[in-house]
Amino acid sequence: PGFNPEGDPQTWQIKDNYLVHPEVYLKRLESGIAYAVSGTEEGPELRQVLFDRALKGIRRFEWREGETIQSWNCEGFSPVPAGGNYPRRIFFENNGSEVIQSDLLTVRALNARSLTEFKNSWRAADRAALTQNGEGILKLLMSYR
Repeated sequence: PGFNPEGDPQTWQIKDNYLVHPEVYLKRLESGIAYAVSGTEEGPELRQVLFDRALKGIRRFEWREGETIQSWNCEGFSPVPAGGNYPRRIFFENNGSEVIQSDLLTVRALNARSLTEFKNSWRAADRAALTQNGEGILKLLMSYR
């Protein structure tokens, strides 16, 4: 509110009036530069979301606890005819080792029939029992939400 540009533009000190958010900054990843937004950064604990520099989508969710780093990563954003940009590859890393990988092959637009089919299959899956391996994976994934 106190910015009053008068006289020579070289003396205006424009940067002094920028809003600076210390929890939002650029971060270099192996696949390029991303916008990093820190939710929690207390000592050895970090929770961070990284956005694609072209703002096509979320590049990475990262959790750090001491020396342990776990993250969901998204790569290869491209537009699809159904609308929006989607990552072609999604993978989960634990300390730099890839644990889970998924590749997106196609995106279909949602219609009323598809929605009904999804709801029916969701209800059926809700009644189905998880295997012991599936339960372990689900516990791992849910512990980082």
